[in-house]
Formats: sequence, structure tokens, C-alpha cells
Amino acid sequence: MDFISTIKKYSFSFYFLPIILVLGIHLPFFILGKDSFLITNDNLNAEFLYAHLLKISGNIFNLNQNTIIENIGVGLKLKYFHSPFILVKVPFLFFDSFNAYIINSIVTRYIGFIGLYFLIKDYLQLKSKLVVYILCLSFAILPLYTIFGLTILGQPFLLWAFLNLANNKKKLISIIYILIFIFYSNFQLIGPFAFFWLTVIGIYNYFREKKLNRNYILGLVSMIVFSIIANFSIISTVFSTGSEQSFRLSRVYLELPSFLGAAYLFLKTLFFGELVSSLFIPIPVILLMLILAIKNKLDKIVLYIFGIILFNILVYVLSPHLSIYLGDYISFFKAFGFGRFIYLNAFLFFIILIILFRKINNSYIIISISALILFMNSIRNMEFYYNSYGKFSNDIHAVYDEDKFIKSLVPKDLYNNDHHVHHSAGFLTFNEFYATDLFKEIEDFIGKNKDDYKVINLGIHPSITQYNGFYSIDGYLPNYPLSLHTIFQKINKKELEKKEYYGEKNITINNGVYLTSFELSQYCNEYCFKKVANKSINNFDLNIKELKDSRVEYVFSAIEIQNTKKIGIEFQEVFEKDEYPYIIYLYKLI
Repeated sequence: MDFISTIKKYSFSFYFLPIILVLGIHLPFFILGKDSFLITNDNLNAEFLYAHLLKISGNIFNLNQNTIIENIGVGLKLKYFHSPFILVKVPFLFFDSFNAYIINSIVTRYIGFIGLYFLIKDYLQLKSKLVVYILCLSFAILPLYTIFGLTILGQPFLLWAFLNLANNKKKLISIIYILIFIFYSNFQLIGPFAFFWLTVIGIYNYFREKKLNRNYILGLVSMIVFSIIANFSIISTVFSTGSEQSFRLSRVYLELPSFLGAAYLFLKTLFFGELVSSLFIPIPVILLMLILAIKNKLDKIVLYIFGIILFNILVYVLSPHLSIYLGDYISFFKAFGFGRFIYLNAFLFFIILIILFRKINNSYIIISISALILFMNSIRNMEFYYNSYGKFSNDIHAVYDEDKFIKSLVPKDLYNNDHHVHHSAGFLTFNEFYATDLFKEIEDFIGKNKDDYKVINLGIHPSITQYNGFYSIDGYLPNYPLSLHTIFQKINKKELEKKEYYGEKNITINNGVYLTSFELSQYCNEYCFKKVANKSINNFDLNIKELKDSRVEYVFSAIEIQNTKKIGIEFQEVFEKDEYPYIIYLYKLI
């Protein structure tokens, strides 16, 4: 009855209008199709790819987590990167992978819209319906990765559910939504961190009310128990031993941030966000806080929430130190991503904004700030901006170049690294990135079933060959066994010795295993494209025996290799198409 009464309480127009608005956000995808820009980093080269590989191998709902996916590495067990209970991958089961991605984006953004609406309607109570709709659309268009499902966009509904439980209301639908959130989000990115702060809220309420709230505790217990059930296989890899142990327990930070570098990262994250967790710019919210503070109109709850935001950013900045020092005592913490507390911040800023609006009587100011945030989110949302009015900009990347701009104004000793390049993996459309026609030519040239041999890439990101059906032993992987790391240490041994910076632990720096060339690294790494088309490497050393033991028969290289006979490979053909950013030299092991 709770669910039915909730549905009846809100008019049909509430559900219909958000669908129109959310579909409008995705209109550029419908027009451009696979010529749309999609985010590459951690998306096309990772999460999207894994969903696609699970689809084509028929393993989306495979409960046997020891099943080996041959497309990745020497064969990677499902448990290292996939849970069969996560709903993000359901659209991939029924639709083309590109269309499945768009459908998932529509669903998650729609849930984000109505989730914030329910939260405002039941607990935050803004008077202006126009402002509520603008804020809900602003939240729905947040610049983030929809491939992670409800990780961020589901947070309003999650808080709504726990507030219901705390107030002994809508218990059934609240528990149901908590379960939906668990099975439609990325546990590693949000689960422990949302649970932490929800537990803190529960403890605060216990001391305030002097009694245990059984419904709230039920929500917390449900959240942790079902999170473990849904993600047990992935969690188990951290506790594995020997060659099956996750590499994340062996990660090494070559350079820890300096004090000034950490301070810069703290401020940049506070004012401009972070790519994966959200590029939301909260500057209007912070300015409004300051104005109301000067007028003594700032509620304590706002300061508490802002304190949580600052704590989350501080932990993010110090996460390398925490992983190292706590990991010395409990090895699990080496693999724990402390910095993911910041995945809560965009939503927390929205809560602050809504509370602040309740203190302002001028509707013009409220609507103006709401519209400004909507506009800022639309231009910071890469997949919307680049496929819509960003196409008409003279400096298309300027809206994301705050790091580059700030670092051009300050001394270099104030930061640790050069400015962040959002498109280090290429500024490409879906079709350009995967270049299916080009790789079909390579497949036809080789003329064998792709499951009869493996390949390895040099200067070409393995996600590209893997999407095109090749069985590549290298890969960009958030989790993999130490045994795969050991294989690549042997393959790259001589190349890694050529430069002291690499050291023996180089492969553990990134979430992936790649074929390494010291000469090629002077120009590029995994994303060389055509920038090395007129160059070559003359002294390439690799362990051919180890490659053969791993069933590798072909090398796909972005650069010409001169000493082929010495290392035991033979040039076959070069492949290139004007419409794609790759030139690929095909070599065969002999």
C-alpha cells in the first residue's frame, strides 16, 4: 500500500515531464548516433568495454565467477571485474552496446531527477515548483559517468529511503529502493562511503532521541549485507593469496604529493570537482553560503554538511598516504580507495543549495542561481556539451581547462604534476575510437578465427582491439591477479631496465598491463594514434618466448619496428584509413 499511495500522491505530469526533459538531454545522441562523442577514460576504454565483452561472450549473468574470459590477458576470471547481480549491464543483454549505453544513461538520469524531486517534496520542501524542476534537471544532467549507474544519481533516493525509515514511513518501498541502489551502482565507488555517513547519521539520531531506530538499523543492515552478496566475488579477490591475489594489494606510489601540491588539489577539487566523481562547479553555492553567513542567516546544518564535504576532499587528497601507512598494518587498506568519499560531494552541495534557497525570499535570485547551475552543468557535461552547442565554440575545450589556466599563473612548485589533459586518450567519436572497419580489414588479412590466437598491442590501447573481437593479453584493468603482472614483468623486463624511472614496479602504477617500449615512451604510451606515423623504433627488446607461451601470434604496433629479425617478429602489413586516427603495423611472431 505504501508504494501505491506514493504513486497516487504525485500527478502523472510529474512522471511525464521528466521523461521529456531527460530525453531532451540525450537528443544529440539520437541525432548523431555512433558519430557521437563519448568519454574515453574509464568509460570506452574500461567499463563500457567490459559490459560489451560480457555481452558478446554470453557472461552477463553467469553465476560461475571462475569462468575465464579469454578476450583479456591470458584469460581473466569473471570475479576480477564483474558481478552477475549488477543491473547496469542489463540493457547490454537486449540492445546493441552503444544503444544500451544510451538507454542506461536515460534511466539513471531519470531516476536522479525523480529522486531529488521526492527528497525535496517530502523533506526539503521548496515552494516554487519551477525552481524544483530546474534543480532536478540540473542534478539529472550532472557531469558524471552514467556507466556507473546510480552511484551518484541514485543518492537522493537513497537518502530519501533512509529518512523514511528514520521517520517510520514508507518502509517497504524504502527497503526496495535501498536494494535497487545496491544492485544498480558501483559498490567500490560508493558503497562503503555512503554507508559510513549514513551510519554517522544513525548514531547522531540515537544520541539525540535516546533510543535505537530499528527501521533505520534494518536499512543499514540490508545495505551492507546485500552489498557483500552482490559484490562478494570481487571483494574476495582482495583476500585471495598467491598468484590469484589482486594486484591492488601490491600497488606502489612512486611520488607522494607535496604539501603545496596537496593544498592545490584540495582547492581545485573543492571549486571545480573531479572528472570521474563529477565536474560539478559549486562556486555559486559557496558564494551564496558566504553571503548568508555575513547576514547571520546560515543554518548549522549547512555548516555540518559543508564540513562533511571538506572532510571528503581531505581524505581524497591524502588517500595515497592513507593507503600506504594504514596498508602497512592491514594489507586490505592498500587496495581501498579512500578518495572515493568525494563521490558524495555533488549531491551534498545540492542539499546545501536547497537549504539555502529556503532562506531567500527573492524568487528572481533563486531562479537565476538555479538557471546558472543548470547551464554550468550542461557545459561541464562532456557528452552533452561536445555533442551539442560545444560544436559551435571557437575554443571547444576551454570550459574544462581550469587546471591548465590556474597552473599557468602560479609557480611550478605549488603543484605536483603538469595540468590534467582530459583527452589524453583522444578526442574522438564512438566510431573513430573503435574503428571497426579498419580492424575488420586486419581480421580479414589474418584470415583465422580470432579465438585461435592472441595479440598484443604497442602504442595502441588494448580496449580498441578487444572491442573488435581480438583476444589481447594486455589490457586496462581495475583488478587483475598478480600472475598476470608477473607475466608482463617478464615480457617487458629488458625495456623496463632501460629507464630507471620505470623500475620493476612500473606495471603496478596503472590499472593495467601493457607492452612497453622505452623509445616509444619518448613520444607516447598507449594512445599514439598517427603522431608517430613517420617515426620508428630501432632497439626494441621483448621476451618472445613469454609471448609464445601466452599464445600470442601477432603484434599490433602504432610505430614501425626496425629490428624485427633480432627479436623474432616479421612485418606483415600496414593498415590505415583516413577517417580513423590509427596507423597499425602488423607483425607476426616467428
